Parts: sequence; C-alpha cells; structure tokens
Amino acid sequence: MNFAMWALYGDPSEAHIAAAQWQERLAWGTNRAMESRTRYSADRFADIWFKDVMKDPIAEVERVYGIFGIEMTQAARAGMQAWRDRNPRDKRPPHEYELSEYGLTREGICEAFAEYRKRFILPRQGK
Repeated sequence: MNFAMWALYGDPSEAHIAAAQWQERLAWGTNRAMESRTRYSADRFADIWFKDVMKDPIAEVERVYGIFGIEMTQAARAGMQAWRDRNPRDKRPPHEYELSEYGLTREGICEAFAEYRKRFILPRQGK
C-alpha cells in the first residue's frame, strides 16, 4: 500500500527504496511501542494475534473490549456482523506480493523486528 502511494509521486522502479524506508520506519515505531510498555501499566495494552482475528474477529474484539472494561453490546455485535456480511473476505481480490519484488528478505525482516519477534512471536510459536 505504501509503495502504491510512493509510485504516484515518485519513480515506480524504486520499490526497493520505498520498502527499505518503510521497514525502517515500522521497526522504529515497533521498538518505540515496545519501549513504552516498560513505562506504563500492562493494563493499558492489549495484544492481538493476527491469526486469532482472522479466525473469529468479533470474538477477538470482544476479548479486547473486556481487557479495557468496555461492554460488548448486542447492537455493537450486530453492527460488526452486518459489516462482515456486507464485506466477505472471499469476495475481495487477494493481495499477492513477493518480498523480492521490494528488495526485502525474510532474514532482513526478522532482523529488523528481532526484539518484537523474540518477545511476542517466537513464544507464541513455542520457540
């Protein structure tokens, strides 16, 4: 998505430059967010696993609401379900990208997000 915006105003052949910049920005933001977790109470944060959202998004929203003491009303649940019914995921075209198209590698991404992966991803995967 970021490269699509980049290409509107820049050189469309610079996908690798856009990707490198965005990887750096996202890694910086992720590290800042992780650092802020050391300064604030844990009850101010909710961790959301993407696979759980994909499996049952409304249940995941309800779980997060519970963390923050927000009631999941029937109206909210119905509204979320109505939106899902109107926007079925399988009716949207898939987004298919290859890291190599953008000059990225799995190893480079793992390195850029090493601390985040160590704290949140690897334990969830039992590693």
